[in-house]
Amino acid sequence: MPEPKKQSSPRKTGLRRSHLRLKLARKVNKTSPVKVFETKKKTPNLRVKTSKTVKKKAYLMASNRHLGRVIVLQSLYEYECRTLANDPEVDLDTIIAKNIEPYEDTLGDTEFVYNLTHKVVENFTTLDEALTPMAPEWPIASISAIDRNVLRMGLYELSECQDTVPPKVAINEAVELAKAFGSESSSRFVNGVLGTAFKKLGIVLEENNGQETDKKDNESKKSNEKTSKKRGTDGAKGAESAGSSTDGTN
Repeated sequence: MPEPKKQSSPRKTGLRRSHLRLKLARKVNKTSPVKVFETKKKTPNLRVKTSKTVKKKAYLMASNRHLGRVIVLQSLYEYECRTLANDPEVDLDTIIAKNIEPYEDTLGDTEFVYNLTHKVVENFTTLDEALTPMAPEWPIASISAIDRNVLRMGLYELSECQDTVPPKVAINEAVELAKAFGSESSSRFVNGVLGTAFKKLGIVLEENNGQETDKKDNESKKSNEKTSKKRGTDGAKGAESAGSSTDGTN
C-alpha cells in the first residue's frame, strides 16, 4: 500500500508562494527595466480663469462711457420730474452724486457724467426747439420723459461733441439707452429722429459733398478742355480745306 501524501500546512504553502513570487520579480527586474508610474497632479485650468478675467476687464473698460450715459439719463429724468413737480430741494449735483455712488468704483470717469448732464440741462430749450421739426407728429411735451431725454442727449452729442464722440457712436448709444429704458418702439423712434438730425446737421456729409463737388468741377473742366481742343482742330481742318479749294479754282 502506498503511503498517503503528507498535507502541508496552509502557512507553509503561503510562504512558498510568496517565495516564488519574489524569485519571479527578481528575474523580471534583471531582464526588463522597472517602470515607474508617476501620479500626475491635477493642475487647475488657469487659462479659462485668466481669459474670463481679461474679458471682464475689457468689458468694464469699454462700457465705462455707456454706464456714464446711463447715469446721465437717470439724473436728467429725476431732475426733470422733480422740477416739473416744483420740488424746492432740487439740486442737479446732488442727484448726479447719488446716482454715481453705486457705480463709483467701476465708472472711473465721473467728470464725463457731470459735464454731459450739466450741458444738456443748460440747453433744454435749444435742444427741444431743434427736435420739434424733426418729429412734427410728436410734440416734445407728448413724448415720454425717457425718450425725450435720450433724444436731448443724442442731439447734444451729435451737434456739440463731434471732436470726442463720433456721430455713429452717439446715435448707437442713444438707441441702446432707448432699448434698455424705453418702450418697445422707443429705439426705432430715437433712431429715426436722430437719423434726420444727422442729415439736417450735415455732419461728416459736408466733407463728402465737398469732395463730390470738387470731382464734378474737375470733370467739367476736363470736358470743356476736350471740347475746346476738338473745336480748335475742327476749325483748323476747315481752314485747310477752304484754302485747298481756293487754290484749285485758281
